[in-house]
Amino acid sequence: MGGNTMTVTTTWNPEGVAWLSLDSPPGNILDLEMMGDLSNAMTELEEGKHRPYAVILRGAGGNFCYGASVEEHLPDKVEEMLFHFTELLRQMVAFPAVTIAAVSGKALGGGYELALGCDRLILDTNAVVGLPEIRLCVFPPAGLALLPLRAGDGTVADAVLAGRLIGAEEAVQKRLADVLTTDVEKEILQWLEGGVLHHSRASLRVAIDRMRRRRRDVLESELPKLHRMYLHELTQFHDGEEGIRAFCEKRKPEWDHIDFVK
Repeated sequence: MGGNTMTVTTTWNPEGVAWLSLDSPPGNILDLEMMGDLSNAMTELEEGKHRPYAVILRGAGGNFCYGASVEEHLPDKVEEMLFHFTELLRQMVAFPAVTIAAVSGKALGGGYELALGCDRLILDTNAVVGLPEIRLCVFPPAGLALLPLRAGDGTVADAVLAGRLIGAEEAVQKRLADVLTTDVEKEILQWLEGGVLHHSRASLRVAIDRMRRRRRDVLESELPKLHRMYLHELTQFHDGEEGIRAFCEKRKPEWDHIDFVK
């Protein structure tokens, strides 16, 4: 079984495991088109005749996802982009099967936030994760909502405020991810075959629903507050738009350093 849209490809294992591949290499940029394609692919899996035991997200071409489209962070698109990304995360958290992010290469910004929405986050030894938005004078709303559910305050501060890219070994040590492996697909299938695929779907669904409660709560309560700050405070100041425009225009940003926090 298999299927595809313009930017997302779906393949199946005989055991009932569906693999959703972000398929716009090299960066698999999570723009509005890919968000829509991924949402449609998940809807097809949920509503199809054969529901999967597990859904695995991965990236084509050696990288998971460089992040959301920087161009879609500009004023004419950013509100729409944030809305659709939030809806995609909510769809993932409501999906009635185990979700796993299989990360090779870079998972940055919105790409890492997408992985944080999954039940498990597995890293290849070549993986690099990070939330580098601060370099563009913006911040990662979904990252700020989801990352504290798995990592401590100091680790979250390092990821968000320094905006540095973090290698796979350090990421697992600091609980930014769950498992480090030389063979991501083998690791995931062994874990699934070791128990999940043999359990009652009904019991799994109930367990999944309760396990994701905190993720659902922050997406419903904390994320809207972060979006309001992003849209109605940060972007009203010069620096909040300057970093994005400078990146798009391939030039050095010119900050005015005015404090926007009231």
